[in-house]
Amino acid sequence: MTCVGLLIAAGSASASTAYSVSTTADTAAMDANCLPGACSLRQAVNAATTTGDVITVPSGIYALSNGELAVASGITIEGAGEGATVIEGTPTSADRVMQVAGNSSAVTLENLTITGGDTTSTSDEGGGGIAAFGPGALVLAHVDVE
Repeated sequence: MTCVGLLIAAGSASASTAYSVSTTADTAAMDANCLPGACSLRQAVNAATTTGDVITVPSGIYALSNGELAVASGITIEGAGEGATVIEGTPTSADRVMQVAGNSSAVTLENLTITGGDTTSTSDEGGGGIAAFGPGALVLAHVDVE
């Protein structure tokens, strides 16, 4: 005799969204208007607010001119490879490249390089490349932090 079980979960689950970055240009700090064919890395990060959202970043140098990227959700940012996808901070602005804080789920960075960034402010808690404050984990897979 074979017993087959089926579990059906009731309730609504949040669907994750895929964002594709299409420009290396930086946009205004709070801009979340990520449209197909017209989406910066910052717009994608600001728009990705649901755990499980995935941002695909093609090869290129993404120079941040409007401060650090603030990641507050359990998202994944996928590049095209270390050295191929480069997210670059602006050391003269005394900003880090990325801050990961307030997320309860893991933030995953894959196949990219984080470079530049500076935290010379006495009130800052360090982390020129990436500062992660949790409580969720920060997962780095094939990421070069310079």
